[in-house]
Amino acid sequence: MRRCAWAFQVWTLLFAAWSPLPDVQAANLHLKLRRGRHQSSKNQNLKTVAETLALSESLSTTIDLVGLGLTVWGDIESNVTEQTQTLNVSSNSLETIEFSSTHQELLTLNCENTSLTKLDARMTYLASLDASNNFLSSFDEIMLPSTIALLDISGNILSDWDAFEPPRDLRTLNASHNYIHDVSGTNLSSVTDLVSIDLSSNNITAVVGVIFPSKLTVLDLSNNSIKSFEVRETDFTLLSNLSEFKMDALEQSDCPTSGASTETINNVQICVVSDYVFQTAYFRTKSAWQAGKGVIYLSVVVSALISVWFVGLLVGHTIKRKQNTAKDLEQRDTMESSYSTQSRNWSISKQEDLPDDVRFDPEFTSLRIDPSDVMQVRTLAHGGFAMTSLVHFGDKQAVMKKVTMHAQGQDRDQMIAFMHEIRVCAKLDHPKIMGFLGIMWASLSDLASIVEYVPHGSLSHFLKEKKSTRKGSRSQFTWMESTQEWPSKLSLALQISEALVVGGET
Repeated sequence: MRRCAWAFQVWTLLFAAWSPLPDVQAANLHLKLRRGRHQSSKNQNLKTVAETLALSESLSTTIDLVGLGLTVWGDIESNVTEQTQTLNVSSNSLETIEFSSTHQELLTLNCENTSLTKLDARMTYLASLDASNNFLSSFDEIMLPSTIALLDISGNILSDWDAFEPPRDLRTLNASHNYIHDVSGTNLSSVTDLVSIDLSSNNITAVVGVIFPSKLTVLDLSNNSIKSFEVRETDFTLLSNLSEFKMDALEQSDCPTSGASTETINNVQICVVSDYVFQTAYFRTKSAWQAGKGVIYLSVVVSALISVWFVGLLVGHTIKRKQNTAKDLEQRDTMESSYSTQSRNWSISKQEDLPDDVRFDPEFTSLRIDPSDVMQVRTLAHGGFAMTSLVHFGDKQAVMKKVTMHAQGQDRDQMIAFMHEIRVCAKLDHPKIMGFLGIMWASLSDLASIVEYVPHGSLSHFLKEKKSTRKGSRSQFTWMESTQEWPSKLSLALQISEALVVGGET
């Protein structure tokens, strides 16, 4: 009996040892076995990695493929699941990473030391990216989504800082240990959440004409060869209040701009000029402000439902105009088939009379803006019909819209439709509708409307950005309850209704 009891206990222990683990534990075990197997044979084909991952049926939110000798990014991406939030492919030989899918749940990518020469993550919703210690030589080869908050591109061979386009949501930037030498003309004011910048151990010789982000708290410029440092008064106040400011000691005998005063932060002597002098010295002489490094792909022309209503109005009007014009052209000339096209494309240099020309309407006299009061920052959108640009108008940011010029002339109907759009916008006055500021022109070809800039974008943009968050927390976006981050659906509907009522009355 004792032998039987002992045998039964042994059998029970063996059965327990070999019985399947719960799903999550089994998934973790498979990942560990997979990794151990590849560490013992790094030259094993990536196909085996894919097969092992598929067999594991992992529910893990993290995929760790560090140091497995992998070379093909496409094979790795094909194994990223809907549950994957963190992907670590560091210490491989990928050379190129180009996402072909959005992977909405993927928030973190670690790809340091992977011999990268190109990185394209525009399709993703990444929030954290570590691409340090690679062979990235140009910012043109680094394409990022606007959702990146933490970006580490240190230890590369980057030098063309003027090509850098910081993501809209960027909070922490580490671009240390590169070959950056010229940061002049940098305008980071549009990257409103950026709090930490590390440009240490580069080849920077001067910090002049730089506008820093308003929330900056940490700045590291150490181990450079900076001989000149000049900022505007606003940014000197900002730099004085930084929680951390690192830079080698600097004494300046002369300032780049005459009349500048000198102030000292720690052991760094800084030239300070007024905001107006700074703007004149570093941006007035250029065709446009060099703030294009922080391109923010925001919808700034109209709010979500207003845009639907407004575009519908314009399309209907344009179609009607084109129909009338087509009839007129057909009556004028039935002898020559090409005459219609030629008569529709008219030269801007020819000052042809236009119906309801806003330039000569007394109602718009008080709304005319002097072009010298408007300074272009960057292009926001450029389509076949029109282009929009972010501009500085006085002490505020605004949006300038103008009809796109074509090589062979300007379509007459488009200009007429644009003038009609200006008239409609000028009549819309409501807190929930983007404000109309005025029009400006030197000639018909550069007629432009100036409207309010909406820094946080439209409702549709807000909902799109929060889409991935809503999946895991739908209860936060309810009809009645509002929070600082999530307004209620009812409040959004009410504001849209108010705007639509005002638009309809107009």
